[in-house]
Amino acid sequence: MNLNQVDISKLPADVRKTFKQLQVLYAQRKIQNKAKNDFLSFVKCVWPEFIEGSHHRHVAEKFNKLATGELKRLIINMPPRHTKSEFASYLLPSWMVGRNPKLKIIQATHTGELAIKFGRKAKHLIDSEEYSKIFKAWHDLNDFENYKKIKTLEKKILTNRSFGPTKIKVYRDKNSPKNPHLAR
Repeated sequence: MNLNQVDISKLPADVRKTFKQLQVLYAQRKIQNKAKNDFLSFVKCVWPEFIEGSHHRHVAEKFNKLATGELKRLIINMPPRHTKSEFASYLLPSWMVGRNPKLKIIQATHTGELAIKFGRKAKHLIDSEEYSKIFKAWHDLNDFENYKKIKTLEKKILTNRSFGPTKIKVYRDKNSPKNPHLAR
């Protein structure tokens, strides 16, 4: 049923107002649900000023394949100022952890300051209202188990280290080594 094609002109004013509010809420929920499974939709939800380009669509398609396991390895070579760091070091880890809270992600950068910067940005995003609308379970702080998961996630993100050029390795739970630093 398409809510935009429903004739509400014969309804009372208060019912029309409520219907329009629910219509807007429905559209927002639809966008948020799409953001759980599509990286570029997630980016548009948490970064409203984002201007999409064809290279963004291409990278987002690869990230979607990485998230579903179709791709095991990915190297991104783009010129400076094309959002590769924003996408790969800040938005991708946040999106993937929101999709799968048990996922383990290792980030390495050429300086410790950069690792801390991206870790803090990801933490702030995860604490944001926009993120909580997409991944609601993370932000139900009345639930102690979810609260513990959030604190664990904050620790994971804030313990980024510097080891040379930026690398991201994603481990699935069943393949996760006991010490991820030994798995190279």
